[in-house]
Amino acid sequence: MKFKKRQQVIFIAEGATEKALVKKLFEGTVKEVNLAQKDIQKILRPIPVKAHIHLMIDIDILADKSCLNRMLENIKTLKKLGYSFSILQQNKNLEDELARACNCSLKSLLNYADCSSSSELKGKFIKSPTCVLNHPAFSHTRLWTTTLIPEFEIYKSYQLTGNDIVTLPKNNSR
Repeated sequence: MKFKKRQQVIFIAEGATEKALVKKLFEGTVKEVNLAQKDIQKILRPIPVKAHIHLMIDIDILADKSCLNRMLENIKTLKKLGYSFSILQQNKNLEDELARACNCSLKSLLNYADCSSSSELKGKFIKSPTCVLNHPAFSHTRLWTTTLIPEFEIYKSYQLTGNDIVTLPKNNSR
């Protein structure tokens, strides 16, 4: 998917861990909102229709039907209102997604980051994303490469991977 030059790019991230990832690696601003629980219309007012929105979606929370339905309604709203958007579907959650990006198991990633649990990894990552991003096998191109869940299949043309998103220059990362 090609973005227009100077097009405003906004990532909507579920939590602080996703926000830390985006701020360190990708061009764009981040809004921290759990769209599986909140109505997207409440945050759209300051976002111009000409902006491109990346929806970072944790699929673990979507096991709850009400969360899944809310997310689907939010996607339909973006489409109906004419927003340019993409779906970045995570493999379960961000910790599993980071392990995939490092080409290792979650257990190996926890060991590399000197953490004993996923929650400890999240806390450490929020403070310093390099605890994972400096992994010798880390590649942003492996982010969000999971096959869409069946409920999102109708939005396949909206799916992007880490390879499709503009990254910050290595010496300019925030």
